[in-house]
Amino acid sequence: MDFYLDEAESLNVMHKAVPGSIEKRSKPTHSSVNKAFELIGHKIKLYDVDVEVISFKTTKDDIFLEVEENVEGELIRYEINYEDVVSL
Repeated sequence: MDFYLDEAESLNVMHKAVPGSIEKRSKPTHSSVNKAFELIGHKIKLYDVDVEVISFKTTKDDIFLEVEENVEGELIRYEINYEDVVSL
């Protein structure tokens, strides 16, 4: 089953501007951690590539998804930022 995020399913995260710097992303919320958990085992579209979410990890500032991509029969794993997948 493919899992595509649309605007209705997207994460609602507020951006906070810090004076004299670029915008910073907000800290992970309970709902964003739950949403990341729900993505495990689902295929998502990353640019023009279908990848499967294998796991996720959180830091105090971000959530990262570990994804797996099939490239010519070889499975390649890498991490992506959760907010890069979920449109704000």
